[in-house]
Amino acid sequence: MPAILIEAAQWTQSDPRILIAARAWSACMVRSGFDQTNLVNTWLTVEAAYQQTLVGQNATSLSRLQANFGALLRRAEDLLQLPAATGILRVSRGRVSRGNLPFVRAR
Repeated sequence: MPAILIEAAQWTQSDPRILIAARAWSACMVRSGFDQTNLVNTWLTVEAAYQQTLVGQNATSLSRLQANFGALLRRAEDLLQLPAATGILRVSRGRVSRGNLPFVRAR
């Protein structure tokens, strides 16, 4: 996914709509010191459109990644339910409890 974000950002930076808005923003800043040209909204709208296009073009790969992540997440959740061995930190209900580790301070 990061590659898609990087590519969309690169396309956005060279998009004619962004270049026009950036020039208008620069001229406005020179005149008044305030952003009155809607540069940020134009930028975000254009970049979001590129992201949507790239997600569409990479839907199969992204679906595979999502499925793999889901399987890893389920496995991690299953592992967290196993009884912890003595001397190992155990995660229970979002808390870390002390095992027989001398460097973990008791509260």
